Amino acid sequence: MGAPASPDSEVRFTDSWASVHFDLLRGLAAIVVLLEHWCNLFFVDFPQLTEHKAWLAVPYVLSRAGHQSVVFFFVLSGFLVGGTVFRALHSGEWRWSEYLLRRVVRLWTVLLPALLLCLLWDRLGLLIGYAPGLYGGRVPNPLPSPV
Repeated sequence: MGAPASPDSEVRFTDSWASVHFDLLRGLAAIVVLLEHWCNLFFVDFPQLTEHKAWLAVPYVLSRAGHQSVVFFFVLSGFLVGGTVFRALHSGEWRWSEYLLRRVVRLWTVLLPALLLCLLWDRLGLLIGYAPGLYGGRVPNPLPSPV
């Protein structure tokens, strides 16, 4: 991705194509999870379809792989985080304080805005009342619980 490395130099993982491909796989797994959540909320179950079943079979199968995608996402994430920990231990640069700071900053900078956006959208949904089935617990799919 940068200048070619000499034969005796070590290429950092974050500078390699493997890092890009792993990030791509994690992103695709997250999209499959999102697709499953959308299908649970907005689409009928596959057996209830009356038309175009052949065309919709593949999207429905992909949308039902959300659990497997969550597992895949976290296995890849654990591999990537564990690799950085092992490299830091090997080079003698490991410190708990730096590790915890990086983890907290990385997770909470995404988590806090996501929680605030969910709160905003749920309050807006309750106020406007466009989804009484969702907010009243009358959705036929048992996955989402009443708000």
